Amino acid sequence: EKDRRTLCVSSQVGCALDCTFCSTAQQGFNRNLSVSEIIGQVWRVAQIIGSYGDT
Repeated sequence: EKDRRTLCVSSQVGCALDCTFCSTAQQGFNRNLSVSEIIGQVWRVAQIIGSYGDT
């Protein structure tokens, strides 16, 4: 769909799964991000897109 946009945001620091192929799993699970930390990621991307225009 040409008018569709997708944004991946983090919801955790680390990972509880022990996948051998993933570097994130190697650090283990640290914590869940707070709601404000997750929203902050979206807000920052919105700032960047606003600076460069919606391409």
